[in-house]
Amino acid sequence: MCGIVGLFLKNDELKPRLGSIFAPMLVEMSERGPDSAGVAVYRDDAEGMSKITASHPDPGFGWDSLCL
Repeated sequence: MCGIVGLFLKNDELKPRLGSIFAPMLVEMSERGPDSAGVAVYRDDAEGMSKITASHPDPGFGWDSLCL
């Protein structure tokens, strides 16, 4: 089985508790199969722009070389 969880935190008072709120969701996902889990944190609105999440198997990959 697979699954997706997401958390769209709208209440600023809950921000200090983000980790404790989100961690149990990821723990539950660990029982869903061999896929890995990831986290993306978005702060500012991307008005007029697009946001992407990318990964690379080489930890030393030169992300600064990308002109997005």
